[in-house]
Amino acid sequence: MTSPTAKRKQEPVDGAGATAHVAYFLRCSLTSPPHFAAAPIRGLTGAPAGQRQRVHLPHHAELPDERAGPRVVGLWPPERLRAAYGLRSFSSPSPCRPRADEESAQLVVQMQSEAGAAGALHGAISLGAFATTFTSSQGLLLMIPNMYKIAGELFPCVMHVAARTIATEALSIFGDHSDVYATRSTGWSFLCSATVQECIHMAAAAHWATLKSSVPFVHFDGFRTSHEIQKIDFPSDDDLRAFVDWELVKEHRARGLCPERPVQRGTAQNPDVFFQASEANSPYFAHVPRVVEEALAKVREVFGVSYSLFEYHGHAAAEDVFVCMGSGAEVVRAAVDHLNERRGARVGLVKVRLFRPF
Repeated sequence: MTSPTAKRKQEPVDGAGATAHVAYFLRCSLTSPPHFAAAPIRGLTGAPAGQRQRVHLPHHAELPDERAGPRVVGLWPPERLRAAYGLRSFSSPSPCRPRADEESAQLVVQMQSEAGAAGALHGAISLGAFATTFTSSQGLLLMIPNMYKIAGELFPCVMHVAARTIATEALSIFGDHSDVYATRSTGWSFLCSATVQECIHMAAAAHWATLKSSVPFVHFDGFRTSHEIQKIDFPSDDDLRAFVDWELVKEHRARGLCPERPVQRGTAQNPDVFFQASEANSPYFAHVPRVVEEALAKVREVFGVSYSLFEYHGHAAAEDVFVCMGSGAEVVRAAVDHLNERRGARVGLVKVRLFRPF
């Protein structure tokens, strides 16, 4: 990874806040023309009954009417993002403050659980909205049925996961990737961040790649990254606008359900047709690595930072190689440098960014 070529504002922020900044800025941009205007904002809030965790989702009731002017659909206007939203709905089990709900949406509907929130997400995407959600652990498991549907219907979507241990005999709020691994077979692509700085770049890359490929993405790393505070280079609003491919936005919106463009979805199929339809999706998934490489090239062009799907670090003729992803890769990287420089070892590290398709 190279250093940014352009001087940008540096702010202390955690991984969750960095991811949310990009996710909500792009989502608001992607459901409106390139310029912003005052517009009604609607939202859906999912919260398990009797529990404290909340998941926020957008709701797109209708496609924007260009004659009536642009309409921004999303929970957060960009200028309020870091202060009002922060990490709450991304990685914290505590509820959002009432003030946050008041600021975020004119209409807030509380769902019964993350399962209902995922269903609302699916509906929003079907209507042409560019929807995003944040979850982890058991909440992610409740979303699995809708994850299969979203992937099978080739809807672009990004789910940001602050991966956390799945509760078994007891609750654990510490980070691992067990919840993400439980969703490997859903048909989503998985893009991993390792640092707070990477979160803001990989979040942007995931949103770009899902629009380009029509394959939904999970952008993830564990609780350590989501809660770690680092001083990072924040992309400007102009950088984020330049990152968006507006032709892809138009194509996605054109697929939204609309009475003027009737289509049939959600049918029942016999095995022969079902198998053929499933196989017809295969080329989309086969192209994902190439699309992600294009997204990372876009990151390099706009943000001045270079990434690869897989990155090697260490001895040129290594005898032992670690394969790792996420924040753990940064620890292994330091260990590899120490062993090679101080112990005379010949070891290396392969850092994985694109976990699925593999």
